[in-house]
Amino acid sequence: MIDVSELTEAQKATEGFKSTYAGMMNLYNQPGFIAALCAHEAAHLIFYERMGRIPFEIVRPKIHHNNAMNRFEGYMAAVKPQLPDCEPAKWQEWVTAKALGGAAGGVVGRRLFPNADGGDVEDKRLFIQECADLVRHCGGISINAEEVWTWAQAEVSRQLDADPKLMELIQKRAKELKPLFGFA
Repeated sequence: MIDVSELTEAQKATEGFKSTYAGMMNLYNQPGFIAALCAHEAAHLIFYERMGRIPFEIVRPKIHHNNAMNRFEGYMAAVKPQLPDCEPAKWQEWVTAKALGGAAGGVVGRRLFPNADGGDVEDKRLFIQECADLVRHCGGISINAEEVWTWAQAEVSRQLDADPKLMELIQKRAKELKPLFGFA
């Protein structure tokens, strides 16, 4: 289930690899974790698709070696959406949609698997970076990415509470994603 094809046999024999692999498998084997992971990714898509049709790439679970940090890193599974470029005149709408789509995964993940952090640390980091890039590119605009992210988390939560069919839709999409990630 976890792609280790980029690693040598010598790397797979190390304690660092074995520890990373065991940690990932421990999470995958916790009841409800895979369903929450798939719903996390489905929530991203459901909210991003409000921007229009969004093609995406499936990234299956994998472990690679980060040579710069000299450590093994596990990647649980993900969708990589190809979002439309931000039109400078509509940057506020784009930031709002990007924040909602990015935050949706963690909000749903925490609801379904409260024992974990929601898995949105990287989602938030990417959002903050994209906001900084947008400010540099557009000039003359200001984005408080932390504040927008916090608002987006609350807004996704509010929408989930207000419309139970939204969670049903996310869970339906999660079931479609599950085999694409290689989960039985």
